[in-house]
Amino acid sequence: MEWVFELKKETSHFLREMKGKSRPGFFKYSYSGDFFGERVHWGLGQATFFLKIVYTLNLQDQFVEEIKEVQKYIQTFENRSGLYFDPLVRLLSSPRSLFNGLRYRDWNHAVGMYTKLGETRQSISSLRLFDQSIISKYPKSLPNDKEGIEKYLSKLNWTRPWHAGAHYSILIFFLHTSTLKDKEVLLDAAQDWLKNVEREDGLWYSEGASLQDRINGAMKVITGMNVIDKVKLHNPKGLIDVCLKSQHDKQACDNFNILYVLKYANIATDGQYRHEEIVSFVKRRLELYKKYYYKDKGGFSFFEHKANTRYYGARLSRGYKEPDMHGTVLFLWGVSIIAQILGIEKELNIHEFKT
Repeated sequence: MEWVFELKKETSHFLREMKGKSRPGFFKYSYSGDFFGERVHWGLGQATFFLKIVYTLNLQDQFVEEIKEVQKYIQTFENRSGLYFDPLVRLLSSPRSLFNGLRYRDWNHAVGMYTKLGETRQSISSLRLFDQSIISKYPKSLPNDKEGIEKYLSKLNWTRPWHAGAHYSILIFFLHTSTLKDKEVLLDAAQDWLKNVEREDGLWYSEGASLQDRINGAMKVITGMNVIDKVKLHNPKGLIDVCLKSQHDKQACDNFNILYVLKYANIATDGQYRHEEIVSFVKRRLELYKKYYYKDKGGFSFFEHKANTRYYGARLSRGYKEPDMHGTVLFLWGVSIIAQILGIEKELNIHEFKT
């Protein structure tokens, strides 16, 4: 595991290479394969990734000015409604949004509202890593009473738990960071509603969901619970069983989601269920991570031997054999989880962020 102790130094070098030359706060998406440069106003996603990477590796002292520049740059993507979104990503992803809107008969999909909510959540959560006083304007597209919350969650398609879980988590996040007077009651209502999609294996879904989608959906549900420090798992042993038998590890999201679910299930069992197997599993996972890591550049690629090409459906890079900001933030998040399970997080001086 010696290589993980070099991540702080090597990732610092990666971030400096990814930093824009002329636009303060701008960072490239992939190492050299981006379709768009600094002259275009874009890059909200990688700006939020920068803040999360710096927080994860505790690099604040090395990037004092860059943090300030990125915070200001993120604010340039806020519109009057309080939503943050990248206009380039919105433009490039609009055909996909329209297709999904027609496919699922969902107007919010068609107009890109889910993408806007996701990017806003990313922006606010990243800014709050360094300034907890930041609050969000509660989006008009989300319900603001108990009945509305129950109706909203019921309408989500839980045969697609990755999508449904993500929007459950987004709802929790915006309720928590809002100034709504009765938000605690509304948060409890949202938590209680989950009983409608609890399954015997410990996951949250409706019939027809694939195993991969169930695990990915569980990760999203737990991130929502984690925002309010109320992670309640109805069958943590079942979650551990599911995660340990999963073989989904083809890209950064799948790799990370298994670890995230496994960590919180392990906590819920006080480390008393299949713990040695969990330790062996995360050690193997760490070895797998090396296949995505470019030591000479200091970053991870989203796919094995290939940078990510799309963000929220927008094609942003050529997908060269090189690291990217998206893969790097996810794999480092995974390293922070592994470090906690192995008990070396203090030695590494690494932190898990909430999002």
